[in-house]
Parts: sequence; structure tokens; C-alpha cells
Amino acid sequence: MLDRWFSTAGCGALAVLAAAAMALPAVGQAATIVWAIDDAQSALTLNVPDQAVSLDGTNATIRLRNANNSTWSQGRTAAVAGTLTTDFVDGVSIEFLTGQHNAFGLTSGSFRPNPADFDPNATNAENPNGQFIGTSTAAAVFAAKVRASVSFVTLDVAYISFLDVAYDIGSGAVPIAGTSFNSSGISVGVEQSIVALDGLSTLVGQVIPDSDGTPFANIFGANSAAGGSVTSPDPINNPLLRRLEIPVNVPLTLTLEGTNLNASATGAIVAFALVPEPATALLLLGGLVGLAGAGRRRHA
Repeated sequence: MLDRWFSTAGCGALAVLAAAAMALPAVGQAATIVWAIDDAQSALTLNVPDQAVSLDGTNATIRLRNANNSTWSQGRTAAVAGTLTTDFVDGVSIEFLTGQHNAFGLTSGSFRPNPADFDPNATNAENPNGQFIGTSTAAAVFAAKVRASVSFVTLDVAYISFLDVAYDIGSGAVPIAGTSFNSSGISVGVEQSIVALDGLSTLVGQVIPDSDGTPFANIFGANSAAGGSVTSPDPINNPLLRRLEIPVNVPLTLTLEGTNLNASATGAIVAFALVPEPATALLLLGGLVGLAGAGRRRHA
């Protein structure tokens, strides 16, 4: 029976295995791996500390708060979902391929302003491009009320929402030692986002004009959080499964109507992927070729 397999179907199967082995990366050669982000374990927090700025020519301290003016917590942290794409050599190195990911922030709640309330025809001297004509809320990734303190007076000056937040990560080939790699220094940031601003009238006028969609793009910083890891969470039942964890602490600069705000993003991204096993496939192919040779010798 084994002789007939090698003389007929076995030859075709060996050809298929050989082609598959040729398609696999060589041992130690990088393979392109797409990692599925676990949004239950992945989240980023946007941190914007109170800071002194010049707001429409007036020196003020900007403070981001909840809608009820309490300490900023609502709309500050958002889960991350999607995929990451890397060049990966198991146990050797990992390279994050900038521009090839599909990583994005999930909405963290419903906040003001609602872009549907914006009327581009409702213009005035303070809002030449239109303004919000309602106070309803809509889903957003990050959001806050903007407060400005001038001298001893604190005023509510705007509501801000970050919509459609997409992230990007870039690096060279980072060595992996055991299960760890140095995630410090890799580039992490916002590839693009839309920012909606609902400016409020104050005693000194509306210092921040309304905008339903100011684009933010390519806001990156060097990650300062070390401790990245690639582990095998289930080596017995699923030996090819890998868990990637990237701790994040990245300084960012946000621009609010021409005013730069110091900010940072902190948290972690956790993702999973199956890795190829080229060494095992090649050993299997070699064993089958050896058996085929033995079978042919018996027919000779």
C-alpha cells in the first residue's frame, strides 16, 4: 500500500508539499504577520494637563474637564481595536510596518458637540464657517469640556470631541531577547482624527470658533515605555499562538485653534497572532522525501 502511494498519489502530494515549503519563509527570515488587537485588553488614555497658553491674545490656563466640570475622566480613555502588521521572526525580532496597520479607537461615550448639529450657513463674525445650532451629543473616541482660567475667573470656552481616531506604529527591526523587546523609542501616534469644537459665548466673547471637523494628522512621538513582550499564552494546546503587548507612554502636541497643548497618550496595546512554523514543515518534507526515496529503491 505504501509503495503504491509513493508511485502514484505520493508523487503529487510531495510536489504540493515542496511548493508549500518554498513559499514558507526560511528559518530566521522575517514573515509578515497581522496581529488582531484585543480591545478588551487594549486602551489608550489621553492626558492633557492644565497649562498656561495664549488664547486669542489673552493669557489663560486651559483645563480639560468633564461636561459637569468635574475632574476629567469621562471621554478620556478609549479602547483600541483593529490590526497591527509586522515583519516578525519568532524569538528574534519584530518590526512595526508604519502605514500598514488598521488600528483605531473605539467610541468611549456620547458627548457634545454632535456634528449633525452644525449648520455651515449659520455664520457670524465669531463663526465665519458656521456654528452649532444644537447641544445634542454623539459618539466620540475622546471628549472634554474646555475651561479657561483668566486671573481669578474660570470660564467654559468650548466642548471638544475627537472622532474617527486612527493610530500608527513604526519601527526598525527590534531585537527580541527571550520574550521581551525594547518598546522604548518606537514611533507611536495618531495617524488621523477629526476634531469637533463647539465654542461657547463668554463675558469676553466667543474665543474659540465652532468647527465640525478640523482634521488632525500625523501626530507622533517616541514611546518612552519599555517592556514590550511576545509570549506563548497556550504552549501546550496552541504552540503557534503568540501574544504581543506594547506598553505606551508617548508625548503628543495637540493644536487647539492655533494654540499648542502639551499632551500624552498612555496605556497598552495587546494583540494575538498565529506564527508560521517553517522548520517543522521543512523537517516533514525531508522525512517524506526520504520515505519516497526508500519506496523507489524497493521498486527498483
